[in-house]
Amino acid sequence: MIISNNEKTFIILLVRDVLTKFVPNNSGLQHWNTRYVKQLKTIRTELKELLDIIDNKDAKQMKQYLTKIRSNVKRDVDALK
Repeated sequence: MIISNNEKTFIILLVRDVLTKFVPNNSGLQHWNTRYVKQLKTIRTELKELLDIIDNKDAKQMKQYLTKIRSNVKRDVDALK
């Protein structure tokens, strides 16, 4: 399975962007409400799925996963228009 550098960069930036929401800010720890906990569970589930795909070197699953991510990004970008 081959993942392009652009796709690797995208995954890294996506994870970094999401995780920075949970980093303490200058005024102390960020408030952890139930929405953040739900988001964190979703992130962990997504990362587990991605790690399983990579560990199994499953090109078909990786293609499906990246297609899902691309459609989610397109949906979010379209929503901003």
